[in-house]
Amino acid sequence: MAFDFPASPADGQVYAPGGAISYVWHAPKWSILLNPYGGSAPETLAAPLKTPPDNLDLFGFVDWASGLWRKFTWANLKATFLNLATGGIVAGEIRLKYGVPALVLDSTGGGPMVLQSRKQGMARWNVLMGDGGAEAAGDAGYVGNDFTITPYTDGDAQVGAGPAFKIRRSDRQATFGGEVVAPGINNAGTLTNAGGIELGSQVAAGAAVLDFHTGSPATDYDSRIMGYSGNGAAGGGNLDISAAAVTGTAIATAAQYRANVDAKIVTPRTLFTAAGLVGVAYAAGIQLDLNAGINFQIPVGGPITMYIPLNQKAGMSGVIWFSSTAGQAIAWNGNWFFPQGNKPSVMGGSHDMLWYHCLDGNTLFCTYVKTYTT
Repeated sequence: MAFDFPASPADGQVYAPGGAISYVWHAPKWSILLNPYGGSAPETLAAPLKTPPDNLDLFGFVDWASGLWRKFTWANLKATFLNLATGGIVAGEIRLKYGVPALVLDSTGGGPMVLQSRKQGMARWNVLMGDGGAEAAGDAGYVGNDFTITPYTDGDAQVGAGPAFKIRRSDRQATFGGEVVAPGINNAGTLTNAGGIELGSQVAAGAAVLDFHTGSPATDYDSRIMGYSGNGAAGGGNLDISAAAVTGTAIATAAQYRANVDAKIVTPRTLFTAAGLVGVAYAAGIQLDLNAGINFQIPVGGPITMYIPLNQKAGMSGVIWFSSTAGQAIAWNGNWFFPQGNKPSVMGGSHDMLWYHCLDGNTLFCTYVKTYTT
């Protein structure tokens, strides 16, 4: 059967040559309608077409077992394919094409809303919105408030005891169920090592905190790093560390402090340990290493020559305690400077003390006091 279609149809015009099939024009194509309204007269409708009534017959057939006429209506089509209320399966992809396309999940019962990805029938990722409770009036109670993402193994088993990611709608608190990695991506989309994590607001002033929970019973925080009082300039804020102790490779050791190792945090323990008295065995000639100590004790058993120390640092000061038998000879080799050039040559007793100050890395200004007693 052949039909002559209008050469220049108007948008929304229905062409019904008769029977159960009609055609509607929406540029640039004709669409086929199965028994939409009956009749044969052309009809112009407002574009787009109005929603058909639910009892509109789309097609039918005779059920030979019962002898009854079965029909498929517009309501059947919506329930099966549009709302997917009967658990229908779509083979292929679903595309939403509209000015502002939206996928809306509207739970009419007490259960959560779920998006799940599967491979060969087994779950891989599960996105759950809501915790199964009904929404409170006015949303005052934030019931049904969680958004979670949970991964599954190849064996269809949940990975870990909880979700990988969770957002609590009541206060927007986000919880990560694993390690957070922030690799950098450059403008070309290439992975780099310039990643970072930023905390705090760039709009309003306020503190930003990083809290650690490592003990029991639970408390507000076991240790905390807090940034505060930014002034709008990069690096212009303050950083506060709240903890019982700060340890690790960033803390200078006593040896690193004495060796002038830079970019380390110095604690009181580091200072006092570095300043502890270092014993040096007697020898006829002694050259101290100021990387090994700041304050020294030398038990003198005979004449001694003191050579200028190694590894002097400008500004460094210390003391040398000579515990000796009275009358031992002492000589000085190198830039040991004493008041009026009076270098002591004979020790006074069992407790002689020398104070030194490093002037320029090669010169020591000294004060020598003989025989400390009670």
